[in-house]
Amino acid sequence: MEAELYCIHCQQDTIFNLTYFDNTLWRVECETCGHHMEIQEDIVKKYFSHWVERILTKPKRMTKEIEADLAKFFYTMPVRIMSKPIRVRREWKSVKRYKKHKQHANANDDVQ
Repeated sequence: MEAELYCIHCQQDTIFNLTYFDNTLWRVECETCGHHMEIQEDIVKKYFSHWVERILTKPKRMTKEIEADLAKFFYTMPVRIMSKPIRVRREWKSVKRYKKHKQHANANDDVQ
């Protein structure tokens, strides 16, 4: 996502790239000078705690779906069962990509 923000290094309003992970802002980078800031939060821990919560609340959410519309629940179930591994894999890949980027950024900071 992009936004126009004031860059303290460029001393002007410029376009910034905003990077989100699981609806959480974790990186802001100025397109003009390349200066960036990362939010110092362990997103991987946050992701896994969120994932555990989703697993634990799944039976309750499914019960609500069944109560709301039984026919729709059974109609959509085969597709959901087939697509769930793909969706989990996609989420896991984004976590791995974040970790890799974070390790690379930390290595670059150590060199400077």
